[in-house]
Amino acid sequence: GSTLRITVTSGILVHGIPIMVWKGASEQSGADFVAMLFFISIPTRFLIGISGVKLSSRWILTAGMAAGALSLAALTYVDGTMIIYLFVVGIALLEGAATLNWVMVGDIFGRRNFATLTGIISIFYSAGMMLSPLFLGWIFDKTGGYTWSLLTLTVLYAGSACLFAIARPPRARQVEVLGQH
Repeated sequence: GSTLRITVTSGILVHGIPIMVWKGASEQSGADFVAMLFFISIPTRFLIGISGVKLSSRWILTAGMAAGALSLAALTYVDGTMIIYLFVVGIALLEGAATLNWVMVGDIFGRRNFATLTGIISIFYSAGMMLSPLFLGWIFDKTGGYTWSLLTLTVLYAGSACLFAIARPPRARQVEVLGQH
């Protein structure tokens, strides 16, 4: 889930202003929308992070990724600039939920394995961070729009939601004591 989330978010952030322009906003408005996304992300990260103490990180992450997928799909299919506001709020909610991503890794695998696992995960999401902006640019150059690339990213966000939904701690191994069955 982490790798898919970070891959998509990287592409969206690198192409944020051009995507807004593609939707009909001016470059300045596009920059304002991106700034608004980061501004709204501040309280959502804080509030959703706090809610992770009482609520399941897994379900918060699932809901956040689903909000991102829905807002990205809406941005892709709904014409006009007003949809950009919904998109910004949806991605801000996703970013708020993302604060619990690493908490969930720690909860599932423990402190002992946390650094190793986050290091391994970073190999994959770093590749995604490099490839997704290139993919968006390549598709835009080939088609003159972002429709197909944003649909692909929507599927990746939905996939991330599904992976977070099915994530469970590994079951403790049953230890068979010698001489006992």
